[in-house]
Amino acid sequence: MNKAKIIFSGIVFLILLFMLAPVIITFVVAFNATDLVVFPPASFSLRWFVQFFLNSDFLDSTRISLVIATVATLIVLFLSIPAAFSIKKYEFIGKRTVEIFLLSPLFIPRILVGVALLVFFVKLKILGSLAGIILAHIVILIPYGVRLLLVGFYGIDPSLEEAALCLGAHPVKAFLKVTLPLLKSGLVGAAMFSFIISFTDILLALFLCGPKTVTIQLRIFNYLEWHHDPFVAAIGVIQIIGILIGTVVLEKTVGLERLF
Repeated sequence: MNKAKIIFSGIVFLILLFMLAPVIITFVVAFNATDLVVFPPASFSLRWFVQFFLNSDFLDSTRISLVIATVATLIVLFLSIPAAFSIKKYEFIGKRTVEIFLLSPLFIPRILVGVALLVFFVKLKILGSLAGIILAHIVILIPYGVRLLLVGFYGIDPSLEEAALCLGAHPVKAFLKVTLPLLKSGLVGAAMFSFIISFTDILLALFLCGPKTVTIQLRIFNYLEWHHDPFVAAIGVIQIIGILIGTVVLEKTVGLERLF
C-alpha cells in the first residue's frame, strides 16, 4: 500500500512539474544578462525588469489594460448580479432561453466574436476606442459573471432572506443586508476570473485596438514579431507576481477553499 502511494505521489509530482516547467523556465530566463534567450543563463541581471519600468510604451499599455479590465469587471458584476438573482429566484417564460443567451459567448470561438464586433464597431464608429474595447470585454465576460454568481446564489440558504422578510425588512434591504454579504465568495470569484480574462485577452485586441488603445498583451505580441530577447519573459514574471499577490490577498480576505 505504501509503495503504491509513493508511486502515485511521484506521478502527481511529475505532472505538476511538467505543468509548472514553463513558468519556472520563464522566471529563470527573465534574469538572463545577455540579449539571447538561453536556458540556463550564463549570467544573471535585472536589466530586463529595469527596461520594462523605463519603457513608456509598455507602461502605457499596462495602464490601458488595467483600466479596461477594472471597468469591464465592475460593469459585468453590476449586470450579472440582477441577472443571476432573477434566474435563480423567478420562473418566467423563456427562462432557459435567457440562460443560453447569456452563456452564448462561451460557445462561439473568440476569433469569430472579434470579427463580428469589428464589423459592428465600424458601423458605430467606435472601433479602436477605449469604450469599444470595454464593451467588447463585457460581452465575453458576462457568461463567467452570471455562471459564477448563479453558483453563489444556489449556495445560499433561501430561508435566511425569508426570515429577514418575515421580520419586516423590505425586499431590497433584505437582499443588501442578508443575501449580498453571503454572496461574497461568488462576487470575488466572478471578479477575479473576469479581471484575469480581460487583462490577458489578445484575440479581441488584435481586431479592436487602435493606435491609442494598445493593450499590454497586444504590445507583447507586436514586440515578439521583431525581437527575441528575455524582455517579454521579464514582463511575464511581473504579471505572474501580480497574480500571486492577488491570490495571497484572496486567501487572507476570503479564503481560497471557500472561494472554489
